[in-house]
Amino acid sequence: MSDLYYVISIIVMISIFLLNILITRSVLQPTDKSQTRKNKTKPEKVIVYLGSGGHTGEMLKILETYENTIKGSQLSILYSDNNSLLRFENQFKNFKILTSHKIGKARQVNSSKISSVISIFQTIVSIIKLFIQERNIFLFNHKNTLLLLNGPGSCVLLSILFQIIKLITFKEYSKFKIIYIESLARCNSLSMTGFLIYYLKLSDEFIVQWQEMCIKYPYSKCYGIL
Repeated sequence: MSDLYYVISIIVMISIFLLNILITRSVLQPTDKSQTRKNKTKPEKVIVYLGSGGHTGEMLKILETYENTIKGSQLSILYSDNNSLLRFENQFKNFKILTSHKIGKARQVNSSKISSVISIFQTIVSIIKLFIQERNIFLFNHKNTLLLLNGPGSCVLLSILFQIIKLITFKEYSKFKIIYIESLARCNSLSMTGFLIYYLKLSDEFIVQWQEMCIKYPYSKCYGIL
């Protein structure tokens, strides 16, 4: 069972990587400078994932840093526990929350491989159901959209599913940007989530918070400590 699990995991990751490189990056992503400049416009909609505990704390700090940029945008909050949503609401009372939804964790701490596979599947199903129920927000809304992710394993699933959405809805890449921000604690190597998102190129922008990490991982960008 263990060997089969790893074989399937490798096949899935390679398939996603090839799909991303051959279709997403090569065909749909804009390459001319005029389109690239459009990415820098203020987002009309921001989707944020709060992954609980320290991950939520870091995301709240990031949102505080860019509060003036995000303020006025429509916010969709995805969260893994009620406390994370409460912390957000207490800190950013002036933000306009369009919608908020709780999604499960892809993997619990110290969980077995079998239970991890089950929880990953359950999380995928819950996210897909959410996207279908709120299709006017997640599927067919073509406003300039920014998806902010950091830390938890669920970010990998969200990145994959949103990349698929960008394909099946023919959403312009210049209007939908996925940004993954690696944890401040990661100063020597990537987290497992960061590793997968970085090497599978599941984000449009991959941010690290230490210059040494930016040198080690050239696909990443560094703006200092956020």
